This record gives sequence, structure tokens and C-alpha cells, in this order.
Amino acid sequence: MSKLEQEKPLAKSHVAQIAAAAVSHSVITIAELASPLTNGFLYPLFLLCLQQLAKVKSKEWLVKAFHDSKVNLQSMLPGMALTSINSSVQMLIFLFI
Repeated sequence: MSKLEQEKPLAKSHVAQIAAAAVSHSVITIAELASPLTNGFLYPLFLLCLQQLAKVKSKEWLVKAFHDSKVNLQSMLPGMALTSINSSVQMLIFLFI
């Protein structure tokens, strides 16, 4: 997607909006969305999706849906980001910005 992002700088943001709409309308689940994006594939697409979901749905809904999905948020990061102890806190703050 990096070549696409060079041509269209907001490509991941647009994909995130579409994915968030799919989750919010129960077309896919958060777990299904996360599955192909593990190990930081297309990072930070998954986090952008969660951020878009927080805009479309209530934050309470998102927290419950994410908890129910049993997705490990750290598994959504690229390997280099896992070295940071504060990464989990930063991801949670990111959701609510």
C-alpha cells in the first residue's frame, strides 16, 4: 500500500473509514478485521479503523466490542513497536483522541 499512499496520501484513512463502516453495520467483526492485519501488516491501518469506529459509534460501544473481540492489541503492532513499554498506553490514548 506504500506506493498507493505516495499517490494518494490518505489511502489508509479512506480504507479505515470503509472498514469502520463495515464493522459498525455488522458486516464484519473487529476480530475479522484484525485477522489479516496482525504483526503490524499495513500498520497503522487497524488503529485507524478503531479511531474511525470511535467517531461512528460511541466510545463505550467500541470498548465493549473490542473487549468482546479478544484481539490482542500488541499483536497488531510491527515488531519494532513492541519494544516500547508505553506502546499499549499510547494505543489506548490514540483511540480516544
